[in-house]
Amino acid sequence: MSALNIRDIPECDVEVLKQRASRNRRSLNGEMLYIINWVTSLGESFELPERPASTNQKDTILRLFGKWKDSRTADEIIHDIESSRTKGREIQL
Repeated sequence: MSALNIRDIPECDVEVLKQRASRNRRSLNGEMLYIINWVTSLGESFELPERPASTNQKDTILRLFGKWKDSRTADEIIHDIESSRTKGREIQL
């Protein structure tokens, strides 16, 4: 079996892969093998969707900064967001 090393993976992508592996009860390596197998089993007709130039949340926020037009203050916006949230479901630990 061949080995493959992947370098320069954005930290946000690594975190998503770790969470996915945990949800699927696989190791990170097992999750990567599963994804690679899934993509290769689809054949050459499969095309990955284009990703934005940056997946970094900070970069996205900075690109949007100043483009949002709203007459409310930041405190008013935060209040509106918090007051519209639902309580969510009860959990027991």
